[in-house]
Amino acid sequence: MTAVFARLGRRLSPRVAYAAGFAVYWACWCAAFPLWVLGPQGVRRALRSGRLPGPVDVALLAFPVAGAVGAELLPHRRLVDLRVAAVMLGTAAVNAVGEELLWRGTFLDQFRGDLLRGALWPLTGFTVWHLAPQLVLPSSRGRAGFLLGAAVVGGASRGPAKARSIGNCWSNSMPSSSASGSRPSSSSAAGLLDDAELRHPGSVPARGRPGCDPKAAGREAIQTRVLLVSSGHA
Repeated sequence: MTAVFARLGRRLSPRVAYAAGFAVYWACWCAAFPLWVLGPQGVRRALRSGRLPGPVDVALLAFPVAGAVGAELLPHRRLVDLRVAAVMLGTAAVNAVGEELLWRGTFLDQFRGDLLRGALWPLTGFTVWHLAPQLVLPSSRGRAGFLLGAAVVGGASRGPAKARSIGNCWSNSMPSSSASGSRPSSSSAAGLLDDAELRHPGSVPARGRPGCDPKAAGREAIQTRVLLVSSGHA
């Protein structure tokens, strides 16, 4: 993405290049790549499965939102009219769904139960990728501060998902395990189950689930490494 933003920055104005770069990011990495790795069924599963967030999860997820409101929205609230608000809400929705699939759903599906590859790798990639847009429209707080903010946002949103993913792996190994309810949410990709489990809860033996075996969960490591290499050079 560094090359994409750099080239767009040479041909377009900074704001147009910034928006065009994100359009490429959403179309290629947030939509096409998860669809290639997970398939249509996997994408639907990533967006629909998962437990309802608890109080701690809600607090963690609300933390970066509160920070953005306090640091940017409130100081510039006079500049936000209906048109700007509509653009903000629309791009936020697209970005939230896309990054849910890319940085959380894809990795948790391929590396369930693996703390390093399922959580730390995508958190690193999510953080470093934000350097690319800074090439055309730098933050007033500097690149280091912007990347730190991205790391905080990624860490706050990844904590609840990874905790539920590990919890699901543990509960699936117990005789009394049962499938949790599902509801679409921005943090709903945790604890992904395969199609058989979704159709018939409890039908897949715990010892046969790749989510409880970090080594077996890497069956699509090559595809995910493509993602990491690309985002790592962003």
